[in-house]
Amino acid sequence: MKLKVLLGFVALYICHCQARVQLRLTDGKHKYEGRVEAFVNSQWGPISARGWNKKAAQVVCRQLGFGGKVIRYTKGVTYGHPKGPRPVWLEAINCNGTENHIDDCNHSGWVKSKRRLNFFDLAGVMCYTAEGRVLFPPVASAWGDINATKVKFWLDGDIENGIISAGYLIMSYKNIKGYVCADKWTWHSNNMRVACGHLGFPEAIKLRSMLSNWPFILNGLDCKGTESSLLSCNHTGYAYKQQTCKSNTAVWLQCKVFNRTSKFKNSANLKLRGAAYPWGGRVELKYKHSWTTLCDDTWDLFAANAVCRTLGYGTANEASFAAKYGQGTQLTIVDGVKCQGYENDITNCKWTVIFPKSNCSHFEDAGVECNAPMYQLKEVRLVGGKNSSEGRVEVKINGEWGTVCGDHWHVKSAMIVCRELGLNFAEKNITGNEFGVGEKIVMSKPICIGDEISLTQCLRDDNVTCSSSEKVAGVRCTDALPDLALSIRGIYRTLRVDYLPNTMLRCSWEENCLTSSANRYMNNFYMRYYRRRLMRFSTIILNFGSADYRPLAKKEDWIWHTCHKHFHSQEEFATYDLL
Repeated sequence: MKLKVLLGFVALYICHCQARVQLRLTDGKHKYEGRVEAFVNSQWGPISARGWNKKAAQVVCRQLGFGGKVIRYTKGVTYGHPKGPRPVWLEAINCNGTENHIDDCNHSGWVKSKRRLNFFDLAGVMCYTAEGRVLFPPVASAWGDINATKVKFWLDGDIENGIISAGYLIMSYKNIKGYVCADKWTWHSNNMRVACGHLGFPEAIKLRSMLSNWPFILNGLDCKGTESSLLSCNHTGYAYKQQTCKSNTAVWLQCKVFNRTSKFKNSANLKLRGAAYPWGGRVELKYKHSWTTLCDDTWDLFAANAVCRTLGYGTANEASFAAKYGQGTQLTIVDGVKCQGYENDITNCKWTVIFPKSNCSHFEDAGVECNAPMYQLKEVRLVGGKNSSEGRVEVKINGEWGTVCGDHWHVKSAMIVCRELGLNFAEKNITGNEFGVGEKIVMSKPICIGDEISLTQCLRDDNVTCSSSEKVAGVRCTDALPDLALSIRGIYRTLRVDYLPNTMLRCSWEENCLTSSANRYMNNFYMRYYRRRLMRFSTIILNFGSADYRPLAKKEDWIWHTCHKHFHSQEEFATYDLL
């Protein structure tokens, strides 16, 4: 009996030593962010920020089930101060970033810190999670366990300017497709509004009920008008069985097309930034002559729908949070955007002005992906590249394939080509014969705004001319790009005007940082002590993109600057408008 008791005691002791410490995130706006706290000796307490870095934050996010990706880690009271007396656990930590649990890192041990807790002692983190960063339109209960990714809606009609904006409304699910029954569809019904929005159009223009002998796949659709997707509407039956349509008529719909050559009247005060396509990105709003990002505290699909319709697109395919499309550099002035779901213009929604008392950082910038019309024509291709992501650009004009002249070939045009082909971003616009010259030049001088769906929608010279048959347009596309953001506050803190003699400005002169008038003084012995005013500031450039920033020039092409004794990989990195 004594032996059994002893063994039981030993087993209990071993289990206690192997217990893993629990973690939680507190006082964050979302479940994936907050102050890091540990449960030790039956008590929750914060973790000290000593040794707290991105690698340690990756381990915490992985342990909490968010994977190993981190949006940001913080030190201090970003997520507030603990309420009441709390012990500070873990005085110091050192992780390599690959551990699955915080106990696998080197640390000082789970003991109560003897140091007094101060504002800089608190570790915080915002973990990356696709679920937490994106809100998709919900699926109504009437659809049951339908797989929303397998459902497609489109208009069966004639192609005009590359898109179909009028025709029979067709639905397909897996291998079944058919008409949508026109029962419950009227000119004033909300079904029209939601259907056109789902298809990428801002409004509905015309509705018809057309007799049909084709099978019906959806019956009794009933939308409220605030939905982002037809799958969010209720109905009386779909798909698996051929539906009975009392009227025996199918929905024929005409939607309003956004004219890409002219902006909606209010879109000049609204823009989307940071995505590979113009119908998505970080939302930026012009408020009283100042551009501002929108805080994501109350961001939802209703507000996202209003943004999309303002810009001439349909409803929102997703509303995103936590700066999914990168961080803005402007002040965050507007918070608490609240829309009812019926607005066609974001200015008709209500919002709260929070500047200068903002509790919102650019890590909370709101974003959106709008439903846009599907471009039906395949009129652009890449030829002659080593892989499918590069090559010379060929377009189909009047039924004939040919190349694009390299004169006036800009990166905006290259971006549209990559986007049209589903290749995301343009890494480089190329001019010359790197990918061959092709047989005939059929397009020259394309002028693109940047929101075109296809290169053929850009303005161009009808009279095709080119300085050389060897100079054709090419492009190299990439899945990811750096997203560089300038720290405006960093400039404000360091901005100054120095009054210095010419002898102290030789390096600035050699690197062309002075005006042309300096050329008269720098090599003049008698003027070397003349003084000049020079504006100076330090710059912090942050990369929030999905790829490292690297110079395009090869190392052997970098320029040696003798004065500063270092290489320059490019002559111009950033342009500042200071006035």
